[in-house]
Amino acid sequence: MTLDAPILTPTGWKLMGDMQVGDLVIGSGGKPTEVMGVWPQGDKPIFRVTFSDETVVDCTEDHLWAVNSRSRRSKGLDPLVISTGELKKGRSRSRATDIEVGLTDMNGAPRWATPTVAPVEVSSQDIPLDPYLLGVLLGDGHIGHSVDFTTMDPEITRYVAEALPPRMQLTHKGYRRDSKASAYYITSGKRGGSLPGAIRGAVPNPVKTALRNLGLLGLRSWEKFIPDVYLWNNTTVRLEMLRGLCDTDGCSKTGRGSTSSFGTSSPRLAEDVKHLIRSLGGYVTQHIEQREGPQVMPQGHTSSMRPHYVLTFGLPISPFRLLRKAKNWQKRWRTKERTIHFIEPIGNEQAQCITVAASDGLFVTKDFVVTHNSLHDLWSQIYLLDQGRALGHNITAFRNRWFTPKMVPGTNTPAKWVPTANAEAEIHQAIAHLVMSAQNTDLVLPELTIDDVNVTLTPDLLTAYKEFRRDLVLDIVRTHTDADGNLTQSVESIVAQNQAVLTSKLMQFASGTLYTADPDDPSTQGRYEIIHDKKLEMVEYLVRNNGGEPILIAYHFRSDLEQLLKRLQKAGVDVRAFDGSRQMVRQWNDRQIPVMLLHPASAGHGLNLQEGGSTMIWYTLTHNLEWYLQTNGRLHRTGQNKPVTIHRLLAKGTHDERMPAVLADKKQIQDDLIDAVDAENATLAALEGEIQDDLNDLWTATRL
Repeated sequence: MTLDAPILTPTGWKLMGDMQVGDLVIGSGGKPTEVMGVWPQGDKPIFRVTFSDETVVDCTEDHLWAVNSRSRRSKGLDPLVISTGELKKGRSRSRATDIEVGLTDMNGAPRWATPTVAPVEVSSQDIPLDPYLLGVLLGDGHIGHSVDFTTMDPEITRYVAEALPPRMQLTHKGYRRDSKASAYYITSGKRGGSLPGAIRGAVPNPVKTALRNLGLLGLRSWEKFIPDVYLWNNTTVRLEMLRGLCDTDGCSKTGRGSTSSFGTSSPRLAEDVKHLIRSLGGYVTQHIEQREGPQVMPQGHTSSMRPHYVLTFGLPISPFRLLRKAKNWQKRWRTKERTIHFIEPIGNEQAQCITVAASDGLFVTKDFVVTHNSLHDLWSQIYLLDQGRALGHNITAFRNRWFTPKMVPGTNTPAKWVPTANAEAEIHQAIAHLVMSAQNTDLVLPELTIDDVNVTLTPDLLTAYKEFRRDLVLDIVRTHTDADGNLTQSVESIVAQNQAVLTSKLMQFASGTLYTADPDDPSTQGRYEIIHDKKLEMVEYLVRNNGGEPILIAYHFRSDLEQLLKRLQKAGVDVRAFDGSRQMVRQWNDRQIPVMLLHPASAGHGLNLQEGGSTMIWYTLTHNLEWYLQTNGRLHRTGQNKPVTIHRLLAKGTHDERMPAVLADKKQIQDDLIDAVDAENATLAALEGEIQDDLNDLWTATRL
């Protein structure tokens, strides 16, 4: 994408050119996801993708999109991930049906639609006025020397009165000459603005003061806007703001499902309302009505009849609080999605790509457009089973056959291996004879609760973490006593030589320790520094508040084990490290061990620990899906007679937060593989049955 493309983050828009590894962006689910890679592309041909709502995104030819069509959706198929280059071709090929298709179907209608972002989660901010009240004032209010609004709905009057600041009230101003609408001042009820109480005299109107501070006081109808503090706030604030606007200047179209509209003479307010709608998971289009003027209005004044901006939109939730409008609103079975109308070249620009931790690889860009950023890990697992006969004798052969490398710009180093169009189906077929589905629909397992426990690091720790991730170097200050008995300090630099080492170091940092051994000095092997004890504090808290029930704790690093033993023993907890012996398994199942520390590598198949407890803590989550599932399965298995709770400790703002998504992504690939094998086995079983019937018929015929 171009460097000036805005990317949606939890705090607002950030330019693509300013993105850094570790930044948080908004994913398709409306929640933050971490940026795992930033890849400058240099000067590239840029293509403008234009959507059905007239929004545009400028990107490179190899930028990816997750798209779906009516045909694919009717068949229950997931979105197709495809590049801009493939989409813009006059003819492209669908992986779902292997039928050539283009941007439009046979009737000329747009074929491909992109997903709509779920309601975006934004942090709450303090606001000076109730959002519904401000929405009404922006819709049908006058914000000048006096603050007033006009309405013919007593329901709106009641809502506004309830939303006023303390000691403020509505004063009836009169009726409009051209309608039955009533006008109301927002006042203290006292002349001169004085409020009841010991202090007399003029007192500022708090509503008027808030409007002045928001920059709205004195604006005319075509100048109004929504302040940023309301645009970038939690879902409730944004929805109530929209409802105030739509109750006054919106309407619900009877018999048109969830289709609603909003009109204003302010172009800036129209853009702000589009922002609200899209941030709440909606789809919106705009058209402009040009009115002839000037005209004399029924009230006697002359209006210049400015352009009127009309928004037509759909939302997954009602944009109205006013009952007479809300009753016409109906929830659609699916929110309308943007469709791709045109793709055209616009010249060359500097470009950049990012990859995100979200399992679907999606993030949100300009105008809340959802765009895209593995099967790759299967080779090593299958090689252990057949020494390369199915997928290739080496990883290079596997990659060359089913993947296309995406290079780090200016190097020969692949940043990512992208599966080819038929890779998934062909790999499933190639290893079907090696994969057995162990899923049993009759298997009764206890209830399982996965509890992600957030561990908060101090701001200085988070700063050090981010600098380490960025610079690959972390300075550790060590205090020691010299030969004369004096305390001295020395600085040791920990250097991550490559990305793999950095990943391991970041896992260590998040859990509280960092190995500092010098690879050239065997005497330093196993040496580490303690960075923090935040996870240890949380473990101690969970152990003390588990009702005296035994707890299994899964650790990853040797330093984790040593620190856990030290902390819990100091707290008076009877804790032991699992040694793999049958005697210790019996002691655990006899509930003689209150807390047992277990490394996932020693938690293989056949280790039955379900009788000893039903609570587990993941101190440091593993990347290895097999270890993760097998370790969980020591407690969550048949024979367990209690609900199982698994606490996963995640240090906020660190590598930990992406681990659940990584594991879920790998689990999805495994499930897809099992489903494919199950389908093939079912077909083979049916064929086997038919062959057996034919043989029986043949045998009967020969006997006769």
